[in-house]
Amino acid sequence: MTTNLFESFNGVLKSARNLPITALVELTYYRCVAYFADRYTKARADITAGERITAYAKNKFNKWEKKAPKHSVTVFSHEDGLFEVRTPINPNSAYRGNHRHEVNLRESTCSCQKWQVYKIPCSHVIAVCKYQGISAMRYIDRCYCLEEQVACYAPRFHMVPDSVHWNEPDFPVLYPNVRCAVQKVDQDQLSF
Repeated sequence: MTTNLFESFNGVLKSARNLPITALVELTYYRCVAYFADRYTKARADITAGERITAYAKNKFNKWEKKAPKHSVTVFSHEDGLFEVRTPINPNSAYRGNHRHEVNLRESTCSCQKWQVYKIPCSHVIAVCKYQGISAMRYIDRCYCLEEQVACYAPRFHMVPDSVHWNEPDFPVLYPNVRCAVQKVDQDQLSF
């Protein structure tokens, strides 16, 4: 997620290089405003269309949901939510399948680590949920809910007033110490 965030922000600022500082700040600000407005509009449209989670989460969940029926589940503790999930042999896979994974529903962990990393139930968790007769969708983290995305991208920006309406700054003006600068130059010249 972090890498995608940096890439997204880099795309926003792609044409900002070599601009004067005021133009750079203005471009950055207005591009961010446009980015947030676009994301907000898309999320609202998805909610209106009846969606509850982001397309990314839905695609990842659906991909793992297709693998889940092939797994076998063994209950170790109903009270603690501990299950063992075995994957079938798969000669087409790099890992060849036939692995055992520990799923802990109470602690929201799976030994494959996908659930913890992506915050979306992996195929092992989905298999356990189907075995238990509960919806695995409830284990998708709230960060993928479209309502959370709408709240995140809700427009809260203020317009920047024209420079003629800016107040004079009331912070002190700092001046360089000319004597220190002259002494530094003299020392640099002596070292050559």
